[in-house]
Amino acid sequence: MGSYIATVKNFANSDGRVRRKDFWLFWLVHYGICYLTLFLGELIQDDHALIAVYLSLSFIPALTSIVRRLHDTNRSGWSMLVVLIPFVGVLIGLMLLVEQGSPGDNDYGPDPKGVIDLTHPV
Repeated sequence: MGSYIATVKNFANSDGRVRRKDFWLFWLVHYGICYLTLFLGELIQDDHALIAVYLSLSFIPALTSIVRRLHDTNRSGWSMLVVLIPFVGVLIGLMLLVEQGSPGDNDYGPDPKGVIDLTHPV
């Protein structure tokens, strides 16, 4: 839940990087909330208004989490447009999101894991 809250608090910032673990925890909680709002919407018979409100509010945080995840693999956020390729685009996009982040600093910021390089002692 902490990864979800941290991503939502940082919704306006597409700079930087996000760890793979934090990215997938955000999406796990996000989908859980989606299913919960669908279930509650069915109970109160709201014709999907509850899920529509939640998805409208969570669209920007979800988008920026994808951009920061792509930054962790040293790719531009525009790489998410690969999902527009017919048939294979979604698979390629998923492979980019599952890939391990580049170790150490990259073009988009410091390593979010904060790994200490033992080959170069301070």
